[in-house]
Amino acid sequence: MASSPAFSFRPGPYLPGVVVILTGAAVAAGALNYPLGSVLRPGPGFFPLGLSVLLMVMGLGVLIEARATARAAPADTPEEPFHWGALIGTVVSILAFGLSVERIGFIPATLLLFAICAVFEGGRDWRRLALAALFIAGLGTAVFIWGLGLPLSAFGGA
Repeated sequence: MASSPAFSFRPGPYLPGVVVILTGAAVAAGALNYPLGSVLRPGPGFFPLGLSVLLMVMGLGVLIEARATARAAPADTPEEPFHWGALIGTVVSILAFGLSVERIGFIPATLLLFAICAVFEGGRDWRRLALAALFIAGLGTAVFIWGLGLPLSAFGGA
């Protein structure tokens, strides 16, 4: 004689959005410890604060999408299992990038990041992934190394 509740809440679909928003909030809190400067003369906290705001907006978008998807799905639809491999791959790839970027250079570290994510996620078209990785590595080099003058080298140690 079990009755289904009129309102059931599944936290699984909302978890990624909440994590992205909380990460953005943590970065924003850290960025506020540095001088922000102005738009014309940005300080060291300006760029991280801007990125954190964008991150929180993207997290809000993920929450809105999860809510719309949850409303469209029938109530008796089974919840999808959490993809631990993708989460572990993302964390491992970011750690590998952070630990290797100064030793092997920005472009190889970016390619390594993409490769690790792809291995953990599986089912990817490797050609499209390679093109995306090369594009992001090139764009990141242009923006961060050439444009912003970050003290990194494209290849090899700094």
